[in-house]
Parts: sequence; C-alpha cells; structure tokens
Amino acid sequence: MQNIPPPELVIVSTKGQIVIPREIRELAGLAAGSKLVIQLREDGVLEIRLAKGGIEDLFGIVRKLQNAPQKVSLTKNQEEDAIMAMVAKEDQKTKKSGET
Repeated sequence: MQNIPPPELVIVSTKGQIVIPREIRELAGLAAGSKLVIQLREDGVLEIRLAKGGIEDLFGIVRKLQNAPQKVSLTKNQEEDAIMAMVAKEDQKTKKSGET
C-alpha cells in the first residue's frame, strides 16, 4: 500500500462498532460488505486484516462439523479458537504462496 496514513483514534460504540476512517477504507479498497478478520494477539495488539478468499469456506467447515452425526459439542470460545486457527493456517498458506 502507498501513502500509509498515521494512526487515528476510533471509538467503540455502545453496539461494539467502530468506524474505519475514510482514507483507510479508500486505500484498503473497503466497501460495504467487505470482509475483515480481527484477532487479538498475545502481545495485546488488535489486528484487523482483509479476509482473503476461503474465509467463508472455513466457517462452513465448522458448521458442517457441528452438524455431523458424531456431533462435537464446542463452547463458543472453542468454536472461535478453531475458526481463528483455521484463519491463521490459511493466512500462512497465502503468505507462503506470495513469497514465491
């Protein structure tokens, strides 16, 4: 990306929403309906990335596992952890394919 803008303060609404500043939306190519991945890292950094192809498939895999005959009971946290692990794995594949 070019001309990366300086950090901006955003405020979380009572509904848990934030507004991504227009300049950042435009530079990132975000529009209504754009999909993002958000993750709180161990170092306390809240990371927001553009979702790259396959993210909907990852959510579908979790749903299929939950509806399978040998249904696995997951807590909401376990479900989120499983999704984030799959997203991280997909992200690593994307990074590796971009290095070649």
